[in-house]
This record gives sequence, structure tokens and C-alpha cells, in this order.
Amino acid sequence: MNTRRLFILLIALSAILLPLVVVGTWPKSPAPHDAQSKQIQASAVEREKEVNGSVQIGNGSVQISLPPLPRYEPKLSRMEPALPLPPLNTGSPLPSVSDTTSADESDCRARNAEMGIIETSSTGPCIELGKVINNLKHGSYKFNKPSVAILEESFRLRLVLLTAEGQEADFNGLPGKVETRDNKPFAQFVEATLTGEDFEISPAGAQARTATIAKPVEWEWRVKPTSSGKKSLTVDVAANIQIGPNKNRVQITTLHESIEIQVTAFQRLQSYLAGVNGMIAAVTAALTSIAGLIGFVPKIRQFFKDNVLTLLRPKRPKRRRA
Repeated sequence: MNTRRLFILLIALSAILLPLVVVGTWPKSPAPHDAQSKQIQASAVEREKEVNGSVQIGNGSVQISLPPLPRYEPKLSRMEPALPLPPLNTGSPLPSVSDTTSADESDCRARNAEMGIIETSSTGPCIELGKVINNLKHGSYKFNKPSVAILEESFRLRLVLLTAEGQEADFNGLPGKVETRDNKPFAQFVEATLTGEDFEISPAGAQARTATIAKPVEWEWRVKPTSSGKKSLTVDVAANIQIGPNKNRVQITTLHESIEIQVTAFQRLQSYLAGVNGMIAAVTAALTSIAGLIGFVPKIRQFFKDNVLTLLRPKRPKRRRA
């Protein structure tokens, strides 16, 4: 009985010890962690060969120190200038921006002074008159130009400034043909004047207007000749410009036109004679009607014979008795 128990015990020990003996005699396989470490180590060595750096391998970690990269120094090709540069004058300093601006301001004021504009105040930038005139906007003037007028009879003269394309002017019922003057400068403030000897002009003097591109600018006068003969009317339009901080007023003539008119009294005499002839005809018709009435009514005829004809009949001198 004891022998049987001892046999079973030996078999159990054999079953436990046999795998341990077999495992101890076979070559030990690398653990997954050891294989990964060897792979990292090989890569680090290859990297060290490429960059000539150093690799330090510690317990479970790898430290790589790389050498500093070489400094890049670009090589620029020398370019020759197209034109030779002037020698640098080291004796006098270059003018500053403020000096250049002051010189330009002085030149501007000098040119304005030549045009008669004297600026007493130096505050604010200088505005040159010539540049302002050259930059004025341009438009077209239209006006009716009568050639004949009747003495003591008034007529209308109209002037229109077209400030933008597409604008129109109305001259219906006005005497004379319509004249046009294109490409004439104008400013925001313009004034027109109509003058002429032996004419009564209303309104008289300069007529100021404010010009905009929204609508045309219009002037109209009523003109009455006071004497016959060949007469002349003159239309003048001026642009009023304000220059500089002192607002110096400068007037630029933009239109100057003369209108020759032949003033005659023949039409007026003809009209007067026509009026006289009409009055004579009316009186003749009235007398004819009165005569017919007198001949038709006996009592009126007898009254006319006794009173009217007696007064009109010349008196005969009385004869003296012998």
C-alpha cells in the first residue's frame, strides 16, 4: 500500500519537473521588448553614421545628439548698374523732406505773386492758380442771337450753360438763331453780364449763379432799343475762384460774345400808319352810318338841315338898298 502511494507521488513530481527541465535546456527566445530595443539601437547607429553625431543608449531609452548644422552663406553675384552713379558729395548734407516742401511752397507763392495773388498768411498749403485753372471743368454755352430789332420794342435774350452731357436748352419763341460755344471752362460760382449802348437791359449788372452738374445754368434778359441804327450787345461770363487760406477772389473770363443788331424804325412807322388807317376807316364807317340814318328818318333829316347845315353854310353878305 505504501509502495503504491510512493509511485503515484513520483509520477506527479515527474509531471511537474519535466517541463522545467525542457524549458531550461532550449534556447531562450527574445522578448518582444528586447527586439524593439535592438531595432531602435540599430536605427540610432545608422543615424549616427549619417550625421556623425553621437548616440547614447541607456536603460530602455535612446538619446541622440546631432552636430550643429553648417551656416548657409549665399553667394550673390555682383550686378553692374545700367548708368554710372554720381559721386557722393560728402561735403554738403542731403536736403530733408521739410526743406524740399518749404522750397515748393516758396515757388508756388512766387508763381501766384506773378499772377497778382499776394498771400499774407503762410498757414496752410499753397495752391497754385495755374493748376486750378487748368483743372476747371468744361461745358457748352448756348444763346439766341437776334440780328434785327424794332425801335422801342423789347425782346428777350437767353444764355444757357450746359454743365454735363445730355442736358438741353429751350429757345422756343425767342428771336434770332441759336449759337453754341463748346469746351468752355466754368467754376462753381459764375456770373453773366449783358451790356450795350442805346439799350434798356433788365436785369442790369452781373447776375451770379451757382453751377452744378445736376442741371443747366440759365440767364435771361429783356432788351429794349432806344435808338435806331446798327447797335451791339456784349455777353460776358466770368468764373469766380477762391485761392488759398485767405480766399483770394480771382475772376476768369470764360465767355465773351458780341451781338450785332440792326435797330430800325420802319416797322414801328408801319405799325403806326396801320393804326391810323384803322382809325380813319372806323371814323368813315361811323359817318356813313350816320348819313344813312339821317336820310332814312324825316325828322332827323329836317333837324340836320335846319341846324347842322345852317351852321356849316357860309353866310352871304346883305345887300344894301339904293
